[in-house]
Amino acid sequence: PINALSIGDPFTNGYNLHYILCKYYLHIPIRCILQYKANCCPKQKECLMSNFKFEVWPTEFRQINQYFGQNPQNYSQFGLPGHDGLDIMAPTASKIFAVAAGTVRMVNPQDNGHNYGIHVRIDHIEGWQSIYAHMQQATMRVGQKVKAGDQVGLADNTGNSFGSHLHLAL
Repeated sequence: PINALSIGDPFTNGYNLHYILCKYYLHIPIRCILQYKANCCPKQKECLMSNFKFEVWPTEFRQINQYFGQNPQNYSQFGLPGHDGLDIMAPTASKIFAVAAGTVRMVNPQDNGHNYGIHVRIDHIEGWQSIYAHMQQATMRVGQKVKAGDQVGLADNTGNSFGSHLHLAL
């Protein structure tokens, strides 16, 4: 696919997006993830590698604007210890893509007061779920089978957001 990812991708500082999220969500040292060294990790069970991986970049722009856990002062008002995903550059009406194959679990088609605004949730293998938030429009329907790279929607600034972007969470 045109947005295919690989280890060494210069847009992700040498790691694909899946590894970046594993590092931040599970607090696993990146060297352990890349070398599959479960003995590096404090919790053996969490260190086992998954077959789930991101196969494509989720936007037309390869720039991360805010990482997981950053800016706790902005998120404490929502009861969060910090940012709960990755914010990726996506100007208004730019395309948002599914990062991996799966099935659409939920579509919130309206900006109706939910923190994520218009958003889509996709279930993937091994219990993983990806969330695509703050969109202008969702182009998926519940139950739809999705391939990596399928368009999920169009970017915008709905929900609790300060400018158009994709908020991607696992």
